Amino acid sequence: SIAVTWGANSAPALGNTSDIMCSSVAQLEEALTGFKGSSPAVHMLLDRDGVINFDVGYPGAVEVKQMELLPNVLEALQRMKKLGWRVSLVTNQTAIVKGLSSRSNLMAIHEKMMTLLGEDLIDDCFVSTGEPNDDKLLNFDVKPSADVVAQAIITASSQNTKTVMVGDKTSDLVSGLRAGASELHLVTSSHHGNHSLEILQSQDIDAMLGDSSLKGISKAELVEVIKRTKIHDDLFALMEHLEKEIASQ
Repeated sequence: SIAVTWGANSAPALGNTSDIMCSSVAQLEEALTGFKGSSPAVHMLLDRDGVINFDVGYPGAVEVKQMELLPNVLEALQRMKKLGWRVSLVTNQTAIVKGLSSRSNLMAIHEKMMTLLGEDLIDDCFVSTGEPNDDKLLNFDVKPSADVVAQAIITASSQNTKTVMVGDKTSDLVSGLRAGASELHLVTSSHHGNHSLEILQSQDIDAMLGDSSLKGISKAELVEVIKRTKIHDDLFALMEHLEKEIASQ
């Protein structure tokens, strides 16, 4: 389901309605019909906490005041859009199913995020709350399931586009792998990022399989993630890396 952030209803009033948030008519059209413009060269698939905003720890940002952008995120996103890239947010927000937050609160937090960023910097937002499906609301399975990332790719309907998964957890990377992302990138701008860095650098598969944060991930998937993942300090450093790659081509 889809919510729009304009009109008489504020974001909190729309809280029980959506998996996808659109902040412009163009974004709503894309969500309903698939992306109709020329295919972007790159589709960035970004986790939220620890990539876009400060990770405040368990259970994540559950109050509007906790939504604060990480340094240089705004410039990194501006560079992406200047190159004509598509940018999707793909995030787990399981505080809702745990009863620690609500959909209306989530919408208010995302409304603040979009205000801080500017509505043109993120094309669409896909959220997995961990809630079960019912007759009124289709929910995505939480990462490391491919659901939320795959839906972002399907919605874009882009041909010959490089899809780039960016997260601060190994589960983000596995989700990208399962969804068929072209590239996997880990940013270490949070405590989760540093924990994932230690896991990947250890290359101790047996120990990794015993890590509770990697529950449900296979040995073959971990081997592939270790092989394919590139590591960066933050989103800005990743953008600089991608720009250098473009310049060298």
